[in-house]
Amino acid sequence: PRSSLPRLTLPRAAYGFVLVTMALVSLTAGLFLYSRAGDLADQALDQAVRLRTQAAAAAYARAIHEDWSDLTYLAAEAGRGDLDRVRGLMDGMRGDGTRISWIGWAGTDGVVRTASDGLLDGADVSARPWFRNGLRGGFAGDVHEAVLLASLLPETETGEPPRFIDLALPVRTTEGEAAGVVAVHIDFDWATRFLSETADSLGLDLFLIGADGSVIAATTGERPTTAELQILRAARAGTATATRETWPDGNDYFATLLPQVGYDDLP
Repeated sequence: PRSSLPRLTLPRAAYGFVLVTMALVSLTAGLFLYSRAGDLADQALDQAVRLRTQAAAAAYARAIHEDWSDLTYLAAEAGRGDLDRVRGLMDGMRGDGTRISWIGWAGTDGVVRTASDGLLDGADVSARPWFRNGLRGGFAGDVHEAVLLASLLPETETGEPPRFIDLALPVRTTEGEAAGVVAVHIDFDWATRFLSETADSLGLDLFLIGADGSVIAATTGERPTTAELQILRAARAGTATATRETWPDGNDYFATLLPQVGYDDLP
């Protein structure tokens, strides 16, 4: 019996070959473009995270630099030796205490000569890192819990001890002689709120990382560890890093690590 299918001829075979080839080429091109589009999207997301993280770091550093500028002015005024004027400037800088917890001037012997609201007047601060480092030059310290001020300041919203960022500068008289150290304690709760507001405006999750890779502050409330994330381990090496990795919640995220946060002459 004769087949119902059309008889295969050379032209028909050629047309069929061309159609199959075109289909394969189209499929290959489609897969390539799909893969390429995915790569381009990943590159765009990675670049967006890098740029927004840099913007967040710059905003954070500029905010703290405002206090550094005020402290620079205060150091110059303290060098003139007018205690009443210096105390007035300190009280004005501290304001309602929501950003600045304490400002003080300690002499070269480590005894506080005057401070905002009289807190720690006459106290010996010679063992504090901000004093020892401040005698040598401009100093910005790591986040730490309150020590001498722990019992003098109200509890934080979380009930935890207050935490500070310390800034310190040496004081010199108009003749250039050493006259002590001025220092400011920035309330770390304010710094955390600033990071949260910045994260919301930029559409990011922000984490402040210590030199040991530990999370000091997080806008998500989560505290991943170096055992869980490669990017936190990179913080200990102090190298700029950008990754895409799986976080403890099981999702993949793009992340950027900036090893240095600074602005202008802020240490």
